[in-house]
Amino acid sequence: LNIKKRSAAMKIFKLLLLLVFPVIPAFSQDLKLPIFYLKYDYGLGLEEEEDTEEIEQTDNMHKVSLRIKDIWSDLLTTNLTFTFFDKNYETGPGSFNYYAVYPAFTFRFSKMLKLDAGFRSKWYVYENSANGYTDLMFNTALTYKPISKLSLIPSFKGTYSLYDDKLRSRQTYVFGIGITSKLNAFVLSGRYRGTLKI
Repeated sequence: LNIKKRSAAMKIFKLLLLLVFPVIPAFSQDLKLPIFYLKYDYGLGLEEEEDTEEIEQTDNMHKVSLRIKDIWSDLLTTNLTFTFFDKNYETGPGSFNYYAVYPAFTFRFSKMLKLDAGFRSKWYVYENSANGYTDLMFNTALTYKPISKLSLIPSFKGTYSLYDDKLRSRQTYVFGIGITSKLNAFVLSGRYRGTLKI
């Protein structure tokens, strides 16, 4: 069952490679070549045994991400990020991995107004378990500059964790407002954030 889930997740992952972010001719003036960012992270968990005082490895983590940045014009910039994460526990159950696809864009309406938005899909697969689930996230932020050194940033993020068992599925909504001001060499900022969980 675990192998089938991995296979289905990989098929979806490959399909999205072909479907997300088609060419946008309307914004292709002065088109630049895409920029690729490749990142690898490794983590190691260690624990000291009380009786022997020996250090033992408890878990390890691998994370690989590829981000593709396209500058279509002065108005539109897109980012497409693919991520693979794998965590293995040496002494117990709970090992899992996930695949994620995160397309996002920045659109500048003017020097005063900018919109950032993205939609992330993440598929979790647990070892020797049928408890995998899909995590969907949408986020957006609007940056408004009434004057050159002052920015007002309202934002919204919604997360949907979808299980086969609908009773376990949950939703989280985050609403925020931020303000940033530049005073010579100093930057002052503040943010309020409210969270609703269903």
